[in-house]
Amino acid sequence: LFPAVLYGIESTSKYFAVKNYWRSFFATTCAALIFRFAIAAIVPQHIAGTITAYYQTNFPNEVFLVEEIPFFVMLGMFCGLMGAGFVWLHRRVAIFKKKNRAFRAVFGNSPIAFTALFAMVVGILTYPEGFGRYIAGQFTFRETLADFLANCTFSLTNVSSQGCSPEMIAHWTGGSTGAEFHPLLTLLCYLIVYFLLIAICVSLYIPAGIFVPSFVIGACGGRICGEILTMWWPDGFRGADGPQIYPGLYAVVGAAAYTGAVTHSLSIAVIVCETTGQLCALLPVLIALMVGNAICSFLQPSIYESIINIQGYPYLTDLPPSRVSVHTMKVEKVMVKDIVFITRDTTYMELREILLETPNLRSYPFVTDKTSMTLLGSVARKYLCYLLTKHLGAEPGIQMHKRKSRTASELLNTIGQFRRGSNVNFNTIGGSPQHTYLTDRNISGNTLLAHSPLHDNQGERGPLASLLYSQTENHEVPVHSISKRAEILASKIDLDDVAIDPAPFQLVKGTSLYKVHTLFSLLALNHAYVTEKGRLVGVVALKELREALSNIYSRGAVPIRPRARTMSTFRVANQENQNGLTHDGDVAPEIKVSVPTNSISRSSSE
Repeated sequence: LFPAVLYGIESTSKYFAVKNYWRSFFATTCAALIFRFAIAAIVPQHIAGTITAYYQTNFPNEVFLVEEIPFFVMLGMFCGLMGAGFVWLHRRVAIFKKKNRAFRAVFGNSPIAFTALFAMVVGILTYPEGFGRYIAGQFTFRETLADFLANCTFSLTNVSSQGCSPEMIAHWTGGSTGAEFHPLLTLLCYLIVYFLLIAICVSLYIPAGIFVPSFVIGACGGRICGEILTMWWPDGFRGADGPQIYPGLYAVVGAAAYTGAVTHSLSIAVIVCETTGQLCALLPVLIALMVGNAICSFLQPSIYESIINIQGYPYLTDLPPSRVSVHTMKVEKVMVKDIVFITRDTTYMELREILLETPNLRSYPFVTDKTSMTLLGSVARKYLCYLLTKHLGAEPGIQMHKRKSRTASELLNTIGQFRRGSNVNFNTIGGSPQHTYLTDRNISGNTLLAHSPLHDNQGERGPLASLLYSQTENHEVPVHSISKRAEILASKIDLDDVAIDPAPFQLVKGTSLYKVHTLFSLLALNHAYVTEKGRLVGVVALKELREALSNIYSRGAVPIRPRARTMSTFRVANQENQNGLTHDGDVAPEIKVSVPTNSISRSSSE
């Protein structure tokens, strides 16, 4: 169970929350128990044998010599190159299926046709009476893996004590009547064919795993290396009186090295020890695994990261150790410099325009003034929408509750309030009833919580209690005359100091991209403000980081190029500095601050 937990943690994230350890262990325990009962009670025995992955080996305690360590290193290098090639081939196949015009013209957007066609191709290639004779097509992965890990050799005759049984040798010679071709030819064909088939089959729209196929391919490659060494040194490196060469050991080492290279995980070593039931091969496994993992990490991302990048999921990829550009490039090369901000001098008209033009932003930086731009904090969009609705009524296009999902702590607090049955109000804003439950988190818009709402003392009022209650009271839509509305629009906004988050996450202008990536990954940030001597100069979000690191393995980190931008005009209550025109062509009594809508969407903190 524990190796599975380690593998899940290592495969999903570089920085794993401590609270998820017990959840992973509990889920793994439940899965193992249900699987064991299903094997015993539901699944037939002939099918259960094909999905159970446990192979007991019988290697002696002195299973390898010091002279074999260089061969384990070379095997790790070979598996690392193979793993990088597998990830590259899978990505090329997936991109070809998505972008090739001829492929899309033949198969269209439906994945069923190509899946059925390729299933026929796999069936023809593995047909035992055809080409399948050269690749042991009649056997499942479990059966072939048992042969790979066997404590004997295919290349020596049965006269030797190390030779395998005639039945096992017949699996790799084309038949039980006699040797039609050499077992090494079968193993080589098996390695090449299934290397290509697995890379394509994983890209199909069917449930498929990557761990066991990679384990089998690596075991086949290790078995080939072990058989070649056995042919060169049939009596071992130290003669007939010394330990012999065990091809099964090289199969175990190759399986661990190749699987670790493809998945970029080191917990495979623990899984291999549990799978084989022996610890005597731990040192060769660790040596080859680290070498293969390092080489593949230098060349390609893991298979999971590659699939995530192909699908375009919002995932911040890990940084390879082969790129120096992430250390030399600064955050100023990827940040958005044209930003939207709030000041004490911001008017309700400007606030209304900002909220209408930036529906994707969840918080806004709060600065001293337009000239000094000293960052004082951030204000949540939800509070600004409430402020505008309170004074002017509901505005079309301004959504106060755009986010549909809630965090676990907010849901638990809501359930607790329902049970107590008093503090949950239903507001009518703009004629539509909406369920409003505001907490310290969604008022401040802060990404990092200073405390957990689960540990709050519900009997005491927090510092935001008055503000929360004022926003959850029943409101009547204010009705103003045209002159009164114009007067309110021209007045400055009345920000409550409690609604300002005084400590938003910020970076200095000279922070390297490597440190930015580490902070975003470790703290699960979605955006950060960039300052220079306290002055706000930009904002960087996950989208900018993903764009800069999109081709990290091929081109390194690249700065974000400026794009053609659509300018939006916002008005600031400062008539003295105004020198432009309004959209209607009249002379505007206020200055204009140009904000690119393109950069707004890029710096969104969704």
